[in-house]
Amino acid sequence: MKIRHIFLFIFVSRVSVAQKNTMKRSPKVPLVVGGVRTKQGEFQHMVALGYGERNDPMFLCGGSLISPQFILTAAHCADTLEGSVQVVRINTITLETPFRKYMDIDVQKTIIHPKYKPQSNYNDIALLKLSKNVPSFIKPASLHNTSTISRKILTAIGWGRTDFAGPSSNDLLKVNLEVYSKARCNPFYKNVNKLSRGIDNKIQICAGGQRNETKDTCQGDSGGPLSYKKGQKHHLVGITSFGKACGLARVPAVYTRVSAYVPWIKSIVWKKKS
Repeated sequence: MKIRHIFLFIFVSRVSVAQKNTMKRSPKVPLVVGGVRTKQGEFQHMVALGYGERNDPMFLCGGSLISPQFILTAAHCADTLEGSVQVVRINTITLETPFRKYMDIDVQKTIIHPKYKPQSNYNDIALLKLSKNVPSFIKPASLHNTSTISRKILTAIGWGRTDFAGPSSNDLLKVNLEVYSKARCNPFYKNVNKLSRGIDNKIQICAGGQRNETKDTCQGDSGGPLSYKKGQKHHLVGITSFGKACGLARVPAVYTRVSAYVPWIKSIVWKKKS
């Protein structure tokens, strides 16, 4: 199976143009810059989004299982230059040589937030409805539903690149990131065409390495979760959206703030039957 990846351009979403290079079997470095390998089953809600041919998909984005039949991801991942998402790969932390009990499930329907526009980085959120429910042993993540975040450190995961021009990772990696205030984040994203009003703290959240750490999400991480764990449950705070290159010290990336969209998500995923 060939796994292809994409490049990121500065100040754009972390998915754009596909680079059709075959991934070698060597242990790929983190999609998350500065990350470490995860363990099988550690993040059961994490999925890879496949594009193109179903039997030979290109994995360009990530997503989070939030119910037995719905995936939460970034809107810019829902419709790319490589087309729409065809399959979702679950229950594996490796892509090229997946866990023996992995599953590829077809996407039945794509639902992009009605306020999302490709020429803008706002409202970068979408839902994917699967053709069938995942098995009951696969546990979805919960939604963080308040605008306040008591934790200063959150975890990002993905199969992306180690740096702006580096290789992608065959292994699912995780990295701890510090939450940045709007005052700290906004100066990095001034005069960006896709951010007409700068960072919108109501619907976006910034996170990056602490002090001089070069930890970050990178190309290929789009749509993946920014979360924390409480007890046995993972709680989704953000969705990887875009950044300024990758892994620059004290330069945060930008994530869609999940709590701002909980009513919209619930109206679709847990819609009451009449």
